Amino acid sequence: TAELAELGAQLWAAGLPVLDDLHNYSYDWPRTDKSQRYAAAVRELRPGVTMMIMHCTEPTEVFAHISASGASRLGDLEAMLDPELRAVIAEEGIVLTTWRELMARRTAADDR
Repeated sequence: TAELAELGAQLWAAGLPVLDDLHNYSYDWPRTDKSQRYAAAVRELRPGVTMMIMHCTEPTEVFAHISASGASRLGDLEAMLDPELRAVIAEEGIVLTTWRELMARRTAADDR
């Protein structure tokens, strides 16, 4: 939308890295389906910088006192450790990165 484009322009003008897309709909996926569903989501990514939100956690016995999301978070962890998902990420040429690396690329783009 025009509002998102304007927000992206403001972030870029402020010297910050800008996302092209956001994937934040895996929270309600069943734990046992996460690897396959992340693989499908990776295959559908468009070119650009996409943030896939996940919360990889190996919940302890006290985690339930903090959040009811333990099973979902464990599913995220299991998916990210799944060799089949890792293979899909490699096959699709996906570059896993950090915000620090994005900022370094952003700064380098300014220096051109």
